[in-house]
Amino acid sequence: MRLVGVSAPALNENLGKESKQNLEKMLLNRTVEVITFCYDNDGKNGWHGEVRSKNLDVGIEQIKAGLARYDSSAGDVHSYSKCHYELAEKKAKNEGIGIWQEKNK
Repeated sequence: MRLVGVSAPALNENLGKESKQNLEKMLLNRTVEVITFCYDNDGKNGWHGEVRSKNLDVGIEQIKAGLARYDSSAGDVHSYSKCHYELAEKKAKNEGIGIWQEKNK
């Protein structure tokens, strides 16, 4: 499943493993809500949507933690989520955390 509007580093990139570990911490052994928007017919990414755990949008949490970027090219992001994703990224950038640390840019 691809989180809509979220672009995280690949596992072999800087902070890729940390990003995956943060997702696991939020999702493993928990009840989650999956909201699907579309299916990628080329078979590369499968379902696109949002995932929530304990009423938290995990995409926003990844961006807040500096472990992902907001992908503004994703056309299927709801305006409510888009606003929150943009604000989360701005805050992470301003605080210089995760991928926004000077050494990680």
